[in-house]
Amino acid sequence: MIIHKILEREEGFRATPYRCTNGFPTVGIGQKIGDENDPLPKFVLPKSVAWAWVDANIAEIKPA
Repeated sequence: MIIHKILEREEGFRATPYRCTNGFPTVGIGQKIGDENDPLPKFVLPKSVAWAWVDANIAEIKPA
């Protein structure tokens, strides 16, 4: 999928939670996992699961 290539280039992949440039807890391929002041949880996300999460989000998008 072309969207995979775009997301991988723009977001990259991180297996452990981090704060994005806007301060939100994030993991995988730019997946927000909490609010700005939430603590960072400790876990490791396999890349295959990150892509499955992305694909699930894409499947929910309904064209206008």
